[in-house]
Amino acid sequence: MANNDLAIRFTENYYATKQEVSRELKMSLIDNIWSNILSYRSYFNRYLTVKSIEKNALVVCLCSSVSSNVNMASSNLLRLTRDYYRLNPSSGDLGRFEVKTFGKALKEIARVYQLDVDDTYLKNLVTGQTKESRPNYQILKNYLDCLNYIKTKSASPIDVDFLGELYTLLTGNENLTSFYRTEEDRNPENRVLIDRIYTAAPTKYIDEMMNSLFAFIATSNVDASIKALVTYYYVSYIKPFAQYSDEIGVLLAKAIIAHYVTGDLGASL
Repeated sequence: MANNDLAIRFTENYYATKQEVSRELKMSLIDNIWSNILSYRSYFNRYLTVKSIEKNALVVCLCSSVSSNVNMASSNLLRLTRDYYRLNPSSGDLGRFEVKTFGKALKEIARVYQLDVDDTYLKNLVTGQTKESRPNYQILKNYLDCLNYIKTKSASPIDVDFLGELYTLLTGNENLTSFYRTEEDRNPENRVLIDRIYTAAPTKYIDEMMNSLFAFIATSNVDASIKALVTYYYVSYIKPFAQYSDEIGVLLAKAIIAHYVTGDLGASL
């Protein structure tokens, strides 16, 4: 009974990893407890068509608390979509909304790349009053171009062509002939022979894994918010690009929400 209580606690109240459970309980040997937690979770597991580098199907655990959060997210997306399309274009509300939301996204990119910007600069960039020419700051304009692409192409299928356009915009390179990573990740963990933890997919698997992701996006009937989160996780897990994998993961997640739920609002989320 106590083990079942722990399974519920570390799944429904706090969805914990094995290491986190060990730390919370202040115990190093928790194999039996962890097995019971996994057994409890197995009743809610849903196997996905995308697979790990080791060819194991990825699993999403739709336990009560996770399902509740998914339902809440779906309701919030629908409410936001309804309110968004009620905004009056002639009043300037749509423009102000976009300046605020796109500006927030660009501020996060600026933080990641340690770029010194203020709200006025970001507003001018979003509204087209600033044409950035400094090389280090070009990522902000490129990311903004990606957001606008998602906004205008929300009805387009999310496939390799859509990805190619996003990556072209993000890199600012219109002459790309290929875009997937061709060099192996040099993290030392990738060279461990026993119990290897991949920090990126081997290059020979990238094309196949990305194609399986596009098939998942197109055919899976899981909730769009789950689809978006799985996509972000999977791109971050594979790291298919030499640079900007994390940004592409976020942009694809936005594109999924735009395509399946919100229309052009998705770019602003």
